[in-house]
Amino acid sequence: MPKSKPSPSVSSPSTSAPPLPTTITLADFHTLLSTYDTLITSLSNEKKPPRGNDDQGLTLKELDDWRLWELPQVVEGRRKKGMGGGGKKKKKKRGDEMDEVGPWLEKDEVVRLVRWKLTHGHFRPSLLQLTSSNPAPLIKSTTQAAFALLSSSTSPSPLPPTTKPTKPKDPRLLAIATLTTLRGIGPATASLLLSVVFPTTVPFFSDELFRWVTYSDSPGKGASDKGWARKIKYSPKELERLFEGCDAVREKLEGDGDGDGDGRKREVWARDVERVGYVLGMTGVGRGGVEKGGGDEVVMTKGRGKRVKRKVVEEGDTTDAGEVAEEDIREKGFSPPPVRKRTRRKAG
Repeated sequence: MPKSKPSPSVSSPSTSAPPLPTTITLADFHTLLSTYDTLITSLSNEKKPPRGNDDQGLTLKELDDWRLWELPQVVEGRRKKGMGGGGKKKKKKRGDEMDEVGPWLEKDEVVRLVRWKLTHGHFRPSLLQLTSSNPAPLIKSTTQAAFALLSSSTSPSPLPPTTKPTKPKDPRLLAIATLTTLRGIGPATASLLLSVVFPTTVPFFSDELFRWVTYSDSPGKGASDKGWARKIKYSPKELERLFEGCDAVREKLEGDGDGDGDGRKREVWARDVERVGYVLGMTGVGRGGVEKGGGDEVVMTKGRGKRVKRKVVEEGDTTDAGEVAEEDIREKGFSPPPVRKRTRRKAG
């Protein structure tokens, strides 16, 4: 009796290179995308929901459906609430509440998104506690300010002829810098919050997506620092590379058409690129290629201006690498607001 060919799964990793972002076809892209739900269901049956007082018992599949489909509709409703009858954004009047002028996320939604992240990838229990320590009004105002950076349609004024042109700052990076002022929200989690509101252009910074879009890049430190084993620091430079890689995939596939020969352009969303990267990573070398001694993600801990490096030693375990100096934080590009130092007056 002939043996049937096994379908890709997390328990049967492949040793071959994945379809590269520069060469993947639209047909292969859609085929991989169609397997995402099956993969999530399989992982959902394997993983136990993170412990917590809220949403306890929700499976990965339930959290995933909520993050991808339900929550974006809720936020879109808030966006429309801030629009006038002609589709133009309302001007905030004196005394108006913040929810009158644009989309935002509530505290329980941000906490649930972090819970999704813990179930979807590495389990870092401290992040849930840190995120929950943020006051609800602060989460609302911070997310609204970050989303406004991407919602604005104004373009910068033209530079004078004598001014040397410079590369404009990606507003996605500026929005992430705003969100990382919240305790427990690192760059990867910040991209997750943005992806809910802007699924067309902002992907979640997952390890799998980053390693896929940089698969053919030069190795980092050491010959093995590449492909699915590439180390990740979650730095602004890596975020920019992730966005560039995702944008390039979208542009390529949208240029390919839909394969039906009708000449119509199909829009490819960043959310779909993210899911394809996740499928490839989780069915790739080493079940996603995550090795011991993974990347460090800097997050806010107690108060503004204090952060701690948490290095993933093994899945489900974190170690504190000590407080990061303010200079180190600024070097990474995520500068917290300045902290006023108190000086103790000497007794006369």
